[in-house]
Amino acid sequence: MSEMASFPPETAAEHAAVRGAVGLLDVSQAGVVRMTGGDAASVLNGVLTNDTRLAQGAGCLACLLNDVGRVRAAIHLYRTDDALLLEVGGAEAETLREAIDYYIFTEDAVVEDVSARFAILSVQGPLATQTVEEVIGEPPGDLLELHHRAVTLPGRISARLIGHSRTGEPGWDVWVPREAHDIAWEALLAAVTRRGGLPVGPQALEILRVEAGIPALGVDMGEDVNPLETGLLTAISFDKGCYLGQEVIARITFLSKPVRRLVAVLTEDGAPLAAGDKILAAGPQGPPVEKEVGWITSAVQSLSLGRPIALGYVRNDTVARALPLRVAGHQAASQQLPLYVSPALGARVVDAVSPPPPPGERPKLPF
Repeated sequence: MSEMASFPPETAAEHAAVRGAVGLLDVSQAGVVRMTGGDAASVLNGVLTNDTRLAQGAGCLACLLNDVGRVRAAIHLYRTDDALLLEVGGAEAETLREAIDYYIFTEDAVVEDVSARFAILSVQGPLATQTVEEVIGEPPGDLLELHHRAVTLPGRISARLIGHSRTGEPGWDVWVPREAHDIAWEALLAAVTRRGGLPVGPQALEILRVEAGIPALGVDMGEDVNPLETGLLTAISFDKGCYLGQEVIARITFLSKPVRRLVAVLTEDGAPLAAGDKILAAGPQGPPVEKEVGWITSAVQSLSLGRPIALGYVRNDTVARALPLRVAGHQAASQQLPLYVSPALGARVVDAVSPPPPPGERPKLPF
């Protein structure tokens, strides 16, 4: 039988803090690539999936694809007054820098890996906005998801405040110079603690992420899937010009459809699953013939739902026909993502699996 790793008791307390009050995360392991120059946005626009010609203070989700349209990096892109900042997983920063630099010829553009310059702290939970307001001394404002502005922390620390839900709850990322990490952490932690919150470790964050249906690079997506299969439609511009892998994405979008999609998978008896488990389905007439229709990518014990949950890829025809599934010997079913989004999030957009847009918005929908 597949088993999920157990977690220490404090993980439950950290999870409860984020769902019920507020938690503080240190995500400084992220990589940061900086692009400057008059042609930076146009160069980047020919490399990434989304429209990178952003207004100052705006941000977006984007992907770097390989030549067959598979995901090499998932990126949070921010436009400041003098640069474009690209946040990626720490291991992907240099790969991304090299990929962009390859397409700079005579253009006025410079790209560099500046991961060592920044620390990124994240305040997540229903009380996140009040917590940040206390620390910066003013309301953070109604920033849209991934939009941002400059703020000042105690000790006259210059910082960048970014609207970013990492958990399905309201959230704010605070970028500070790496040397100011400790001072910023203590200021934020004091405000979090006053509201009954806690610092949150990676195990609790993983549970929160999976509950919110947010795919992670190297776990739920990589060079074995394309972004349409992940459901991250907000990462793709369907009306800009060419970019790496664009021909494949356009062909799938307008001439066919993705073969599979990322969904939640739950066993009927509440049995746990594990990453790598194969997902089987019978034909429309039921057993005895079963075939492999997907696989599990992430699996956790959901503390919000009180049961094991998993993310995985399942063939679209199987999902459309609501065929019963079997995983690791257990009967299972698929559900649309996300499984959890806080009502406190309001109109903010989560970087989770995005539902298809209304009919007629594009000539043909991916699903």
